Amino acid sequence: MALDTATRMNTSSHPQPAPLATKGLGRGWAAAGLLFVCLFAGALFYLSGTTDYQGEEQKPPTAATPSSPPSPPATTTAGAPERPSAPLSTTGQEAPSVLPADLAALPAAQRKAIFLRLLQPVVMQALEEIAQERRRLLALTARAGLAPADRVPEPLQLLALGATVEEAEFLARLGRKYRARTIGDLLARVNVLPPSLILAQGAIESSWGTSRFAQEGNNLFGVWTWSADGIIPIRRDPDKNHRVARYRSILDSVRAYLLNLNRHPAYAMLRELRQQTFDPFVLVQGLEPYSARGAAYIEEVKAIIAANDLHLYDRQMPLITAIFSQDEDLTAL
Repeated sequence: MALDTATRMNTSSHPQPAPLATKGLGRGWAAAGLLFVCLFAGALFYLSGTTDYQGEEQKPPTAATPSSPPSPPATTTAGAPERPSAPLSTTGQEAPSVLPADLAALPAAQRKAIFLRLLQPVVMQALEEIAQERRRLLALTARAGLAPADRVPEPLQLLALGATVEEAEFLARLGRKYRARTIGDLLARVNVLPPSLILAQGAIESSWGTSRFAQEGNNLFGVWTWSADGIIPIRRDPDKNHRVARYRSILDSVRAYLLNLNRHPAYAMLRELRQQTFDPFVLVQGLEPYSARGAAYIEEVKAIIAANDLHLYDRQMPLITAIFSQDEDLTAL
């Protein structure tokens, strides 16, 4: 383009002939300049196509979504969407995607130790994802001046309050995910649980990782589904049509379990207790609907926590204390 402009500027109605040597030299410089521009543009194009932009926020994937009213309440659709490999947990240990197939062949003490060692970083990863959601939710509601009694605003309403498009979409998505109508309800649902409680239920429901559902479907919590790709229980009643959900990884299983406890109406008592304490021996009272065994199930969860010192995992979590030291609805451990 620069060459065309220069040509027009030097053209007159009475052009003066230039020496041949000068013309040849000009053409040579022009060709060299054009070659340099092409090489420079090509280099930029190559770099733009191969450089990975690290500034974009990576959205953590969400858990599987329950489809129909549960019976028992712990229900979800099987086949959670494909997810990237689990990153390192805050413990520095890589979260595994599946459990070893030979757990049942190991001595009980060794089997329990391996199960807890493998599941702990997975639990940490799932809790970190919820903690990120909660921190972002607290900051957004405070900045927008939203009160607990306020309804979860639509994106356009939140934009009018000064939020960005990304923030408006985030809050709307979070409201749908946790099925919350008000800000207070959303804050009560977007929250973590003590690892001891999760580990204990995982141990009971999966027989320390050896159950058929844990081995074939990565389902550690006996979560039901009505999807065709679920696992049919051997002892299912003839008049029942439920299946047991199948997950791509044990991390997906933990995500679905936590989402179920955080949003299903059957666990409203659990969420109410969580606003007062983080003690697993108190919170477990809200898990009675999880099993048809009722009170006996609660006592078993308590026994598993106590016998295996699982409460120590709660005190090893700087994540938990960091969240609740800034959160007025819960006290630090």
